[in-house]
Amino acid sequence: MLGAVSTPVSLPVRLAYVALAALAGALAYTAFPALNLWPAAPVAIALLMVALNRLGPAMGYLAATVFGLALFTPLLWWAAVAAGKVPWVILTIATSAMVGLVGLAWPLIRRLPPIAASPALSALAFAVLWAAVEELRAIAPLGGFPWGRLAFSQTSSPMADLAFLGGSPAVSLAAALAGALLPAVFTHLRGGRTWAACGVAALAAGLALGPGLIPLDQRAEAGSLRIAAVQGGGEGDVFPEGVTRGRAVLNLHSDVTAELLTQIGSNAIDLLIWPEDAVAFDLNHRPDVAKELGQIATAAGAPLLLGANEFPDGGGRYNVSLLIEPGGNIAGRYAKRHPVPFGEYIPWRSVARRVTDAVDRVRIDTLPGDEVGVVDVPVARTGTNVRVGEVICFEVVHDSLMRDTVQAGAELVVAQTNNASFGTSTESVQQLAMSRLRAIELGRTVVHISTTGVSAVISPAGIVLDEADAFTRATMVQTVPLRTTLTPAARYGGAIGWGIAALGAGLILTGLAAAIYRSRRKA
Repeated sequence: MLGAVSTPVSLPVRLAYVALAALAGALAYTAFPALNLWPAAPVAIALLMVALNRLGPAMGYLAATVFGLALFTPLLWWAAVAAGKVPWVILTIATSAMVGLVGLAWPLIRRLPPIAASPALSALAFAVLWAAVEELRAIAPLGGFPWGRLAFSQTSSPMADLAFLGGSPAVSLAAALAGALLPAVFTHLRGGRTWAACGVAALAAGLALGPGLIPLDQRAEAGSLRIAAVQGGGEGDVFPEGVTRGRAVLNLHSDVTAELLTQIGSNAIDLLIWPEDAVAFDLNHRPDVAKELGQIATAAGAPLLLGANEFPDGGGRYNVSLLIEPGGNIAGRYAKRHPVPFGEYIPWRSVARRVTDAVDRVRIDTLPGDEVGVVDVPVARTGTNVRVGEVICFEVVHDSLMRDTVQAGAELVVAQTNNASFGTSTESVQQLAMSRLRAIELGRTVVHISTTGVSAVISPAGIVLDEADAFTRATMVQTVPLRTTLTPAARYGGAIGWGIAALGAGLILTGLAAAIYRSRRKA
C-alpha cells in the first residue's frame, strides 16, 4: 500500500529522503520569479511527497522543514538586503518551520485505510494538507506571512486562471494536486496498471493545463478610466548633496510627471497615480508640500493618488494613500491596515532587541488603519465618481485585504509599493506576480506602481499591458476598463480558504485519532 511503510527504514536511507526534500525545495524556488519555471512547482511537490512517504513524524517534520529552508532561503533574500542577515535568517527559519507541519502530519494521514489503499485519494489528501498549511501560514503568527504560496509561482501558468474561481487557495491546491498525482502514476506503472497510470497522468495534465480554458471577461462594465502611473526611479539612497531622501524622491516624481504633462498636455488623463512613499511628509504639517501637490494635480487636470505619511500627536506613524484634487484638497484617504511586523513595526521590541539590534532600524512603529481601501475618484470627463480600490505594498499578499476592496465596490485596484529598500533582489518581481494573480482573482485591472520598479498595468485577465523596469524613470499611460461584477473568488474566496483549512484539520485529527487507537490496541 502507498501509505504504509512495510519495513523499517535505516537512518542513512531516511537522511537520503531528507536530502531529496532539500532538492525538492530548491526546485520549487525555480518556479517563482524571476526564473518562472512554473512546472517545477508540481514536480517539487511530487518529490517531497515521495520523501515523506518513507518517513515518520519526526523525520517527516525535519524533511519538510528542510524543503522550506531550500525554498525560502533564496526566495526571501530580499529581507537580508532590506533589514540585514539576522532578520532574514529568523524569517526564513520561522516560515520553513511552518512548512514542516506538512511533514509532521502526513505520516499520520497517509496511514488512514482509504488513503493508504488509493493512490488517487493519497494525492488528494496530500494536496489538501499542503494547501491547509498555507492557509495557516496566511493567518498566524502576527497576522500571517503567506509569501511563497505555491499559487504565486503559477502566475505564468494556465493554473493561474483558477484564481478567477477560487483565488490563490484554489491555485495552490491544483498545483499541489497535479504534483501529488505524479507518484501515483509510477505506483500504477509498477503494479502493471498501465491504463490507470495513463488516467492519472491525464488528470495531472488536465489540472495543469485545463484552467487555461476558463473564459476571463476583460470587458468594461462601467466605462473606462484614463490613468497615468509615474515611477520616479532613483538609485537607492544616492541623492543630490544637501537634499533629504524624502525631498529627493518627491522631486523625482514631480520631474517625471512634468515631463509626461509636457508630452500629453493637461486634461488628457482622469487619474494620476504615484507610488507608496512618493511623499515622505505629513501634509497636515507641511502646507507647502500640500500646495505643491495641488499645483501638480491642477496642471494634470486630474486628481493625484499618492503615498504619504502621517505622524499623529499620540505617536506612531500611518502609511497612507491620499487623493489630492486640483487645488490641493484632500478628497480621500486610506491608511494601510496590515503593517509588516518587524518591517514597519516591532512586536515585543525589548525582547527582539536582545536578538538583534536591527530592530532599531524601525524607529517609529506604523499604526494599522481600520477602513477598507476604497476611494471615490471624481472624473471631470464624465462627471461621475469611480471607486478605486487601494492596497499598500505587502498587503497584496493577503487574500482578505484584496477581496475587501472589490466587495466594497472597487472598479479597479491600485497597488502602491516602495521597493527601493530591496535593491536588485527579486522582491519586486515576486510582488508583481502577486498583483497579476490578484487581477485574475478579482476580475479587475490592477495598477501596480512602485517608486523604483518593477511597475505594471495589468488587465483583468492578468496580462501585463504596460511595464516599467526597475530603477528607471518611467510613466505608464493606459485607458483601462472599469468592472463591477464580483468573480466567484471575490464573492466566495474566504469560504474556500476556510473550507480547505477545515478539511486539512479534519484529516490531521482523524489521522491522530487513528494513531492513538492503534497504539492502544498494541498496548
